[in-house]
Amino acid sequence: MNVRTRKISILTALLLLLAISLFPTNVQAAGKIKCSKKKITITQGQTVSLRLKGVSKKAKVKWTVSKKGIVSIKEKKKYVCKLTGLKEGTTTVKARYKGKVYKCRVKVTKTPEDKKPSDDPTPSEEDSATTDITFGGKKYALSFSDEFDTLDMTKWGYCPEMKRQDLGGQWRNSCSSIQNGNYVITCATDEDGTPISGGIRSKSKHAQTYGLYHMRFKAEKADGLWYAFWLYTDKMEEGSVGNGATDGAELDIFELVPGAKEYAMSVHWDGYDEHLQTHCELIHVTDDFYDTYHEVWYLWDENGYRLYLDGTDEKHLLFNFSGDKWGDGTCAVPCDIVLSAEFGTWGGAINKGQLPVHYYVDYVRVYKEIP
Repeated sequence: MNVRTRKISILTALLLLLAISLFPTNVQAAGKIKCSKKKITITQGQTVSLRLKGVSKKAKVKWTVSKKGIVSIKEKKKYVCKLTGLKEGTTTVKARYKGKVYKCRVKVTKTPEDKKPSDDPTPSEEDSATTDITFGGKKYALSFSDEFDTLDMTKWGYCPEMKRQDLGGQWRNSCSSIQNGNYVITCATDEDGTPISGGIRSKSKHAQTYGLYHMRFKAEKADGLWYAFWLYTDKMEEGSVGNGATDGAELDIFELVPGAKEYAMSVHWDGYDEHLQTHCELIHVTDDFYDTYHEVWYLWDENGYRLYLDGTDEKHLLFNFSGDKWGDGTCAVPCDIVLSAEFGTWGGAINKGQLPVHYYVDYVRVYKEIP
């Protein structure tokens, strides 16, 4: 073999190895991309949003519809489109990205004459990310949201890397990541056996007094830990005492404790020292609660706190806590949002054989009442 032939053979082999090494990565990346819904049903005149999850906000996505005249389609952003139901029928909305097509089946039904769209207190999942909504007969405007296509540090900061609770657990920044359009906290033990987890907080990025909080999450089951979605003000650290919850509180929208099979909802006020006051209510959940997505609606207003799980009618109301009856008034100062997981004896003994486990948050949306 001459020198020229040998050089061509080496170059060909290198290119082949490069192609082989790249192929699995591309397949894996493509598998993470999907439409935010595989199928939806809307009524004539209703407008909803559909997005392609797992791509950046600058991704060039082409949206089309298979049967024209059933829905109108308009790109709001490259990775988001808005659909409006025009007439009864079924069609398919397609998102084309880098040569691949991702589909959502859309069914349009007739709007009942005796029901106006504003009568429905439950906004659709797709619509609620981008429009004002009606809840409990009142109108709310979107004030903060994150769909977790990236970990947007203009909206969040990491919870401090510090010791947590009584099992030697630590919050670590490395336990936070974005996977398939979800914010993910990985709960594990590191090489020296330290239990590690993490969290993010909207401190200095977003805080508000009163509001409607909506989030979608999924959690995996393990002993020795719990997952949380909570609102917090630094005034609790200052130990404000004497005015009940009005001068600051910690609002635990939920703490999910697999080892204790508990889903806890709490309000804490009057600081964290000897004057600490707490009201907590619990429900028990079974094993099938885990590895499944759930939606939470939490209303905090001048009257108190109400939590709805997987629905917004009265049968899904789990927590109805009056500020006048408990705490001498509802919290009346701005609070940050916190998403976290931590290890502690509340969750029981740690079982390292169950780890790692994960806490997935699909989105967080916050609304402010429109006067």
